[in-house]
Amino acid sequence: MAYKNLDYRYETVNLVRSEDARPDYINQNPSGVPTLTELDGQQYTQSMAIMEYLEETYPEKAVLPQEPKARALCRALALEIVSGIQPLQNMGVAYLHILCRGSWPKEKPNIMIGAKQVGAVGEVTQMKHLRDVLIEKLWGVENLMSRVAGKFSIGDSFTIADAALIPQVHASHHSFGVDISVYPTISRVMATLRELECVTATEPDNCPDFVPGGNVPLSVVAVAKKQPPQ
Repeated sequence: MAYKNLDYRYETVNLVRSEDARPDYINQNPSGVPTLTELDGQQYTQSMAIMEYLEETYPEKAVLPQEPKARALCRALALEIVSGIQPLQNMGVAYLHILCRGSWPKEKPNIMIGAKQVGAVGEVTQMKHLRDVLIEKLWGVENLMSRVAGKFSIGDSFTIADAALIPQVHASHHSFGVDISVYPTISRVMATLRELECVTATEPDNCPDFVPGGNVPLSVVAVAKKQPPQ
């Protein structure tokens, strides 16, 4: 939205305080995921769907390549992060670990890789498992990007793949201690991205709900300030 110069109001829902479980929020958004709400009350959920909707509604500054093959590669790279990596970091995975770890077979410790913050001992032990998975999956992203990247993740224009990459790099480095410098293409593209004002202004560190020294336990809710064109 910042890249497209759209006017919106930024609201947050604190997941640690279970604000996503409030009846009023659940009634509006049963899945509890980031939401775009328009002035007429219409809501859209899921990051990829929201980005594609904004692209179709406000096409002036495109975030998808025009050529079909490049568009498919762009979507694939974004989904590699949005669907393949980000869900592993969700708090619900940690809660599932807490509920089920006593019944998991001891000979399969890696089944617990999803846990994040589950107490002093569990945090140290299980974070290592998840960190290893993130490192491996980021190498998959690096491999894909090395084939299609130019100045940005896909060619020489900002796309939804870049929008997905930015928060994942932040989470991987700041929340899980992953050394991003070992990924040459990702590092190069991130350096280019950070030259854009829309990127630096909206990186997690600069968001009003940023929690220093930890993960950002919030679900972003964007509220459009004007109706989309008919």
